[in-house]
Amino acid sequence: MRCISGVLMYAGSTPFLLRALMISVVAQNSRFFERTPICIEKALAIACLILGLLINGVAVVAVKKKEPIVIGPIEYVKVIGHHGEARVKGKVDTGASRTSVDVWLAANIGLGPTVDVAKVKSAFLDEVRTRPLVRGIVEIAGVRFPLPVTVNDRSDMRYPVLIGMDILKSGRFLIDPTKRTPKYASKTQKTSPHAS
Repeated sequence: MRCISGVLMYAGSTPFLLRALMISVVAQNSRFFERTPICIEKALAIACLILGLLINGVAVVAVKKKEPIVIGPIEYVKVIGHHGEARVKGKVDTGASRTSVDVWLAANIGLGPTVDVAKVKSAFLDEVRTRPLVRGIVEIAGVRFPLPVTVNDRSDMRYPVLIGMDILKSGRFLIDPTKRTPKYASKTQKTSPHAS
């Protein structure tokens, strides 16, 4: 709280000193906002906006940047539908434009309704196929994405879920190809949304 009262004290006397104080804090210690509790960070940002802290006509507000989450080529993924959820291994594929879920998995957890049809070009064949797009929620590394996913028969493939660029382009993840799949006690968990 000393920081806020110091800012307000300088603000009351000379706005220029407030600008100099904020610039020096950020310039000298770029990790300042990483260690500062959120309430103080928000108070400083609000104080800057209320007091009209401007440098060359631009409001100076420090924003805490989220660090990317490191994921591997294979990750546990939670897929959530109307009838339950399943936690399965999923393959991260930067060449796939959309996330894809196995038809059996989608039916068991109640993904849907169908919102559209997507045209998908096969990586192995030179043909374009259509697949249904259904509403679903996919969670990877603790981050949830409500989005339409394609449904496909993936029974002959090793992983029932393919994580595509529709999730990866969020910028939340950094893919480390050397990272091993995390250990998980049970293979698949299915729970009812009505269970308590």
